[in-house]
Amino acid sequence: FSKKLQAKLENYLFLTGAIFLSLLLKYFLLDYESPDYIEALSIWYDTIKSQGGFAALKNGKFSDYNTSYLYIMASLTYLPIHKLYAIKLVSILFDYAAAFWVYKIVKFKYPNQSYAILAFTLVIFAPSLLLNSSLWAQCDVIYTSFLLMSTYYFIKYSQNQEDKYSKIIALLAFGFALAFKLQAVFFVLPLLFLYLNRKVIWYEFLLIPLVLLLFILPNYFLGRPFMDLILIYGHQILNYPRLSLNCPNIYQLLPTAPYEFFMPAGIVLTFSAVLAFCFLFLRKKITFKAENFIQIILISLLLIPFLLPKMHERYFFAADIFAIVYAFYFPKRWFLPILIGGISIFSYAGFLFELPFQFSSLALVLAAIIALVIRDFLKSLHQQNDSGI
Repeated sequence: FSKKLQAKLENYLFLTGAIFLSLLLKYFLLDYESPDYIEALSIWYDTIKSQGGFAALKNGKFSDYNTSYLYIMASLTYLPIHKLYAIKLVSILFDYAAAFWVYKIVKFKYPNQSYAILAFTLVIFAPSLLLNSSLWAQCDVIYTSFLLMSTYYFIKYSQNQEDKYSKIIALLAFGFALAFKLQAVFFVLPLLFLYLNRKVIWYEFLLIPLVLLLFILPNYFLGRPFMDLILIYGHQILNYPRLSLNCPNIYQLLPTAPYEFFMPAGIVLTFSAVLAFCFLFLRKKITFKAENFIQIILISLLLIPFLLPKMHERYFFAADIFAIVYAFYFPKRWFLPILIGGISIFSYAGFLFELPFQFSSLALVLAAIIALVIRDFLKSLHQQNDSGI
C-alpha cells in the first residue's frame, strides 16, 4: 500500500470503530424514560396512534411542538418499533448528521482528513449530545444539524460567490432548522452579519418563511386551522412563566427577581445586545472569512440564550456542538467545548436527576466564556484592521 492509501484506510478503520462504540454507548441509554418522555412525548405518540396516525394532526393542540416534528412522530406510529426506541432513534440519526456537517466544516480548515474525522468523533461522543438524544429523547440535535448544514454552505459560498446555489441551500437549511425549533433564532447574529455585509440580499431571506409555509401546508390540508399553525411558536413563548428553567443564564444571578418586571427587561436587553453587534458590523469592515463567521456564530449561540428570559437547560445545545468546531478553528481555545459542554451536563443533571447544583456558579463561568469569545472576536477585527485586510 502507498502511504496515502494506508493513511486513508487507517482513518476509515478509526471512524468505523468510533461509530460502533458510540452506538454501543447509545444502546445502554435507550431504556431510560425521562420526565419529558413520560409527561409529553409518550402521551403525544399514543394520542397520534390512537387517532389514526396522520389524521390525528387535524387537532395538534395535544402538543406544543411544531408540526414538522409531529410529522415525524406520526410516521413512527406506523412502524413496528417500541415508541421509546422509535422516538430516540430519530434523534440518534441526526446525531450522526450533525457530526457529518461538523466533519465538512472542519475540512474547510484542514484538508487533511484526520482532523475532520477527529471532529466527527468528538461530536458523536459529546456527553451533552449523548444525554440529549439517547437518554432524554429530546430532538435539539435536529435543528442543530440544519444550523451546521447552513453554516457549511454559507462558508462554501464565501469561498466562491458565483456559487449562488450554496447560498440558497444555506438559507433553506436555516428555514428547516427554524421549522423544527424556535431556538434556531439564536443564529440571528450570523444572519445579520451576512445581510449587513451584503452577502445576502433582503428578499433572499424570504426563502425562510417559504420553508415554514411548506411545512405548515400538509397539516392545514389535514384540517388543522391555519392560525393554529401560524401561532404555535407564539403559544410556546407564553408558556413557562419563569425567568430561567434550569438554564445557567444571567437570571440565575437574580433568583428572587420578579418575573413581571425582568421578563420584558430581559427581552429589551437581548435586543440591545443584538443592535450593538449590528452597529459593530456596520462600523467595522469585516472580511467574510470562515474564522470570523465561526466566531460570530458561537457568540450568537451563547449570548442570546444567556440574556433571554424563559430559557430551558437544553438551549445551549447548539453552542455545545459549535464549540467543537470553534476549537478546531482556534486550537488555543481547545478547552471551550469542555467548559461549555460541562455546563450543559450539570444543567441537565439538575433536571433529569434532581441533583442540586449552584446554577449561579455555572452562569458566572458561562459569562466569562462569552466575554472571552467576544474578546477574541474583537481582537481578530483589530488585527485585520492593522494588517489592512
